[in-house]
Amino acid sequence: EVMVSIVCLEYSYTQAPRNMKSLIMAIFLLSVSFGNQITEFVNSVIQVDDPVIAFAEELKDGEHSHPGFDGTVGNEDDIIITRKEGKTSKRQLPDQEKIDHAASLITVWAEENDLTLPTTEEAKPLLSGLTDRWGSEITYTRLASRTARLASDGPDKESGTKWDIGFIMEAPDKALPAGEKSTKKTWLEKRREFLGVAEETEESDSLITKTAYTGGQPKLEGPAYYWFFTSLMLGAAILFVPYAIFSKEKSHLQS
Repeated sequence: EVMVSIVCLEYSYTQAPRNMKSLIMAIFLLSVSFGNQITEFVNSVIQVDDPVIAFAEELKDGEHSHPGFDGTVGNEDDIIITRKEGKTSKRQLPDQEKIDHAASLITVWAEENDLTLPTTEEAKPLLSGLTDRWGSEITYTRLASRTARLASDGPDKESGTKWDIGFIMEAPDKALPAGEKSTKKTWLEKRREFLGVAEETEESDSLITKTAYTGGQPKLEGPAYYWFFTSLMLGAAILFVPYAIFSKEKSHLQS
């Protein structure tokens, strides 16, 4: 922001003719809007569908079975959804026992290490050899300092699809008093709540919480997400170089 916005604002205002300052400023701000549109488009493309959202929209309160990957209710890949007050309050994953077991291993490690979630590398020996009922490895990825994803490829045995299942695990905010859980919601939690699919965090005596998910995860995340946009900005800067080289200064007399 310091290196781009301030420079562009200053240049747009000081170099524009007196009767065009507002127009040039508006054009600059319009370019910012275009950039935001690009970001919104990328975010929509990299977001994996959540099979529960569309299915649950018209359901009444109570327990319902999503037919899962095979499209047939009553099989091992069904997703059990609980609706409460018009929202999806809970979902039971297919093969949840094995994922629960993996989550318990992560929780024990975190409780032995000052309630800090393990890094992706630290978790590998903990989950070594653990597979889901379809034969795929159960994987762990730490997304941020206090959040991580425990995932199974699901019944389609492919990673990054809407049939992925697992838990989003969260460690407590150490800035809070001991034993107190944070009530602050992330933007994603707020968005899911707005769509009527905000699941309740599973009740547990542990301060390490977990929330079940199906699909709905981004294909591009963490450092890769920021490197992507950094590359876009670098490309735009390179394209600007020829213009900067061949552009000639002009003087405008204003009355």
